[in-house]
Amino acid sequence: MDILTIPNKEVAEIFQEELKEWFSHRLTSLQRTDLLQAFWQPDSELFVKLLSQTLLVSISMYDYREHFDHGMLTGIFLSTKAQTVSNLETGEGRSDILVRDGNMAAVIEVKRAKSEKELPLLVEQGLKQIADNHYDARFRSNLSIGTILHWSIAFCKKSCLAHALAIKKQ
Repeated sequence: MDILTIPNKEVAEIFQEELKEWFSHRLTSLQRTDLLQAFWQPDSELFVKLLSQTLLVSISMYDYREHFDHGMLTGIFLSTKAQTVSNLETGEGRSDILVRDGNMAAVIEVKRAKSEKELPLLVEQGLKQIADNHYDARFRSNLSIGTILHWSIAFCKKSCLAHALAIKKQ
């Protein structure tokens, strides 16, 4: 599996600007802000509603592979100031996406369903995978992080379902 590596700060800034430009044609600034607020609150119901609206206007019916969904979500976070890492070995495996914004962090597991009936089961499997494999190990050991979100997001063509668990560190 290839991992996207941005070689330096200048290329990272260009990449971020290109992502912002791409998403600006598909997602207004307010829509992106609302989506990210729902993500960090976490408000699974609102996040699914907003992400579903985004899918309807931003992807093709033929863009339905897990790596596409993974890349789209990574792009959304890379277009912000949040620290975002994709496919990093952590805990006892390789997490899909890790995001850190201030004293909050999130582990995102991405799943792809063949039918909408599979979405609830895949979301539960994703949450279990995060916990069982300790994908949040890097965040748990970081004293400056107060809350860790476990997000499992399952896609089926232009539909999605997601659920988040908030872990407050002591």
